[in-house]
Amino acid sequence: MKKNNLWRIIWIVGLYGILILILYLIIKYKVKWENKDLNQYLYFYNCNNYLCTSTIKPDSYYSKIVCEDDLCPYIKDINNNILILTNNNKTWLYDYKEDQIVNDTYIDYQYLNNNYYIFTDMNNMQGIIDNTSKIIIKPEYNKITDYQGNYLVYIDENNKYQIKNIETSTNLNVAYDYAQLINNNLYLYKDNNNYYIASFDTNKSINNTEYKYVFVYDEILLTINSKKIDILDTNLKSTLLMTIPTYYEYMEEKERDSLNLYVKDDILYFNVYTEEAKYIEYRYDLKNKKILN
Repeated sequence: MKKNNLWRIIWIVGLYGILILILYLIIKYKVKWENKDLNQYLYFYNCNNYLCTSTIKPDSYYSKIVCEDDLCPYIKDINNNILILTNNNKTWLYDYKEDQIVNDTYIDYQYLNNNYYIFTDMNNMQGIIDNTSKIIIKPEYNKITDYQGNYLVYIDENNKYQIKNIETSTNLNVAYDYAQLINNNLYLYKDNNNYYIASFDTNKSINNTEYKYVFVYDEILLTINSKKIDILDTNLKSTLLMTIPTYYEYMEEKERDSLNLYVKDDILYFNVYTEEAKYIEYRYDLKNKKILN
C-alpha cells in the first residue's frame, strides 16, 4: 500500500513538473515572439562619407524604414539629407537624418534644383514645392522642366518649351524646341537644331553664335561649335586656356551621348573623341573653373 502511494506521489510531482515546464516554455515563447520585430527594415548609414543602405542592421545608422511586404523602398534621388523614396507605386520625400517624412501627399516627385521639387498631383498636373513642403508653383502644368528666380520652363500642349515670368504671370512671346534657364538674366534655347544663349531683356541671342550643343550646370556652360569644346562662365568668357578639338560635331543625339557628361563631387566629367573609337576623359573642377590633369 505504501509502495502504491509512493508511486502516486512521484507521478503527481512529475506531472506538476511537466506542467510547470510547459508553462515556462509557453511564457518564454510568448515573450520572445511578442518582443520580436517581424518587420524587415532598410537602414540608412554612413559609409565613407556617402549614404548607404542595408537590410542588415549596421553598428550605427541614421534611421530605418520598414519594408512593406518584404519589399524595401529604393532611393530615386537625393538632395542633401532629403531622399525621394519609392515603393509599391508610392513615392515620398523622406529626411533620413531627422527620420521623418517631408511630404507624401502627391503621387510623384522629382528633384529639380537647390531645394525645389517638382510634384505630380492626382490629376497628373505638375507644380513645385520646396524642402519644407511649401507650394511654390501650383499644379497647373502638364510638365515642368526648370525653375529659377522669376522664371519657369514648362512644355505646352504642342510639345514646345515655354518660359513664364512668375512675377508678371506672362510667357515670353516665343515657343522653343528646347529651353533651359541659366540664371535670372540668361537662358538657353534650341531652334532648327542649333542652340543659342539669349537674354531675357531682348529674347534674342546675345552673341550671335550658333552652337551644336550646350550643357548648362550651375555657373558653367560647356559649348560645342566648329568641332571645338569650350567651357564658359555666365559672362560667356572662356575658362579654358585653349578650346578642346573634337572628332564629332555633336549634332546628333548619339554623338552627344558619347560625351558621357556627369557631375560628381564638384567635378564635371566628359569624354572627347579624337577619333571614331578613341576618346580622352576630361575632368573639370567646377569650383576653381579649370581642367584637372
